[in-house]
This record gives sequence, C-alpha cells and structure tokens, in this order.
Amino acid sequence: MPARIKVSVVAVLLLASCSLGGGTEDARWWIDRGATIEPSTTSFDVRVGWVSCADTQVKHEDIEGYTVTYDEESVAVSVEVRLPGGFVRTGGCSSLAGEEPVITIELEEPLGNRTLMVRRGTEPPKEAIEYNY
Repeated sequence: MPARIKVSVVAVLLLASCSLGGGTEDARWWIDRGATIEPSTTSFDVRVGWVSCADTQVKHEDIEGYTVTYDEESVAVSVEVRLPGGFVRTGGCSSLAGEEPVITIELEEPLGNRTLMVRRGTEPPKEAIEYNY
C-alpha cells in the first residue's frame, strides 16, 4: 500500500509540470548577434525560442507575430508563437543554440534614448539582451 501512495504522488507531480500544447504564448527572444541597436534604430533582427518546453525547436511558421509598445522611457516588444500539440513542460527549457528562427522587428519610430525591453505575458518587462551563442 505505501508503494502505491508514492507512485500516485510522483504521477501527480509529473502531471503538474506538463500541459497539453496548442494555443499560443509569448516567446523568449534575443537581439540577434551583430544587430546594431542605437538611437536611430527602426528595425533589428531577433531570435525566437519557446518559453514552454517542447520536443521541437520553434519554426518560422510557429511565429504568429509581434507587438511593440512605446512609452517615454522604453520600447517593449512581445513575440507570440503557436505552441505545438501534445505535452509541453512549463519552464526550464534548454534551447538548441543557433537553431532558433530569426525575424525582423520593425519600429514605427526610432528607438531614441529609450530602453529596448522584452515583454512576456504578465511578467514585468525586462531589458533585451544580445543573443550570445
């Protein structure tokens, strides 16, 4: 009987860290290596990866689009991707370095002296970083 309880607890823990895919999520993204970000910047390339873990790498056709939000101090970008079907783990993803698709983000106005930020879901925006692989 105690062995059955242990198995049940493990099964519950495994199910809690997985979910069925499908739908969309805000992706992880990084400024592509070699992209120049300066006050006059109106477009730049980024690499896109999953936030949730899946058995595959994000493909270009999985990218639904992006949104840019402007204010006086920052320009925040979110990139939306379509999740694959099947089970996906939430968080703790490792990416296949160098295999993420690259997209170009077009700004409606130059970046100026504002900070380029990553916006993802309900998380507070954080400063964008350069892709370092």
